[in-house]
Formats: sequence, structure tokens, C-alpha cells
Amino acid sequence: MERIASCLDCPTSFFYRTDVPLAPGTCLYHRKQASLPRMTLKELNAKVNKNRMHVASLLDGARIRPALTFPRMDIQDCGGDAKKIAEDIRVAWRLPSGPIRNLIQVIERAGGIVVTMGFSTPKLSAICHSETPPMFFVNAAISADRFRYTLAHEIGHLVMHHMPTENQEKEADAFAAEFL
Repeated sequence: MERIASCLDCPTSFFYRTDVPLAPGTCLYHRKQASLPRMTLKELNAKVNKNRMHVASLLDGARIRPALTFPRMDIQDCGGDAKKIAEDIRVAWRLPSGPIRNLIQVIERAGGIVVTMGFSTPKLSAICHSETPPMFFVNAAISADRFRYTLAHEIGHLVMHHMPTENQEKEADAFAAEFL
């Protein structure tokens, strides 16, 4: 066990934790390049899951009631109009017109958590999931403008895509552009 823990750079106590894994069917959303190797993605998903468990244990016992929530608006039920959904979310979250000054603050007001972490590749910008609380793991090496756009893109996925769709990346891009 000690050799495995050493290879994975974690304490042996990690293997005896009683954390609940992501619920079956939980969708992980990735903002990545198509050329990202599958094995690298698997490794990064595991790293993110490990960090998710650490964040969850830090939150255990904390009674946080966010001012807002991430509404669920199925893109199919909204005529495929991602821009309209982005407008509706801005209204629901009482955001003023114009650029959003602090997107992380908006996410946190809705109960989401943003974690910046080092990924081993520039081909992956972020991974997020919709479990409570929604968590966004963003590559620390990306530029500030890509960081903001990536967060908005991932919000689009959480809000609109309960099931994968054929055009979900284009829809999330349209959402992000309108939302920001």
C-alpha cells in the first residue's frame, strides 16, 4: 500500500477514506482539445476526483446556503436556443447588463466551487460536474480570458445538458458568448 501511495503521491490513509464517489450517471464535462490522449484524460479525471473528495471533506458539516442555484433548463425544451437560456440565467441571477465583472463570485453565489489546479497538459482547460455542489476544476496555466470563457462554457453545460447532445459544444459556446 505504501508503494502505491508513493507512486500516486498521496498518503496511505487516502485508501481508507469513506468518501462517496460521484453518483452513477453523473456527467463530467470537459473543455478539451480533441487531440488530448484518452489515457491522459483518465489520469486527469482521477486527479480531479481526488481533489473533489478533498474539497467535499472540507465542506462536510458546513451549512452553506447559496443565494442562488444553478437552474436546469433542458436545451431541447427551449427550442435549442442557448442564447435565450443565457439571458434567462442572467435574469434569474439578477446580473446587470454588460460584462460580468467577477465570474467566480457569481458561481460561488450560486453554490458552485471553482478550483484552480495544475493539469499536465495545455490541451485540457477544465473539468466540471453537476453534483451538489457543482465544482469547476480549471487549468491554472490558461490565460485569464480563456479562464473566464471556459467557466461560462461549463456553466452552459451544467444548466443545459443533462444528457449529452450532438451539438453540446456549440451550444455551450453560444451560451458562454451570450452569458459573458
